[in-house]
Amino acid sequence: MKLLPAIAGRAYFTPGSYTTLLAAADKIYAVPFVAGKGGITPDRIGVNVTTQGAGANCDVRFGIYADRNGRPGTLIGDFGAKTGLTSTGEHKVDIIGALRPFLWPGQLYWLAANFDGAASTQPTVAALATSVVPQEIAAYLGVADLASLPSSAATAGVGLRADLTYNISNALPDGGDLTWAVQLNTAVALVGLRAA
Repeated sequence: MKLLPAIAGRAYFTPGSYTTLLAAADKIYAVPFVAGKGGITPDRIGVNVTTQGAGANCDVRFGIYADRNGRPGTLIGDFGAKTGLTSTGEHKVDIIGALRPFLWPGQLYWLAANFDGAASTQPTVAALATSVVPQEIAAYLGVADLASLPSSAATAGVGLRADLTYNISNALPDGGDLTWAVQLNTAVALVGLRAA
């Protein structure tokens, strides 16, 4: 994969094929992300809501993790919550000034979204699909053993998911404090960044 430089004002995301996902309550999703040539300093992080949620507490919290052996590790930034995923389109959090991390070129990071469990109807969001997974993503995630090497896109990992009770007042934990499950043949919420 050729790494291209980020252009200010454009959004960047994980390559693959795409679908939609009904966001699961009290789950955190993490998708692998490799910063392009020259790196990227994001000024916005978010998701695309394709079917609105309903009710109070229809919220999501965003973060970026450094990689630790193919899993989210150190929390680089918790960028707070976006409340009210009750309309379609872009739902984002602006990353202000000194909170903007620099993501080094060619380095693996994890873009994360933690969805609230108290909404009466969870939102549906754009997602990284399982039908045609880029080989790079499946390789980042690893497999349990050599007998588990993927024989088709349906047996390759797309991203990660962990149980995490959403709390608008609490910061995201270190990635090593969560038990991550590789999502096989299951979509993962697609989190994107906008370059400053």
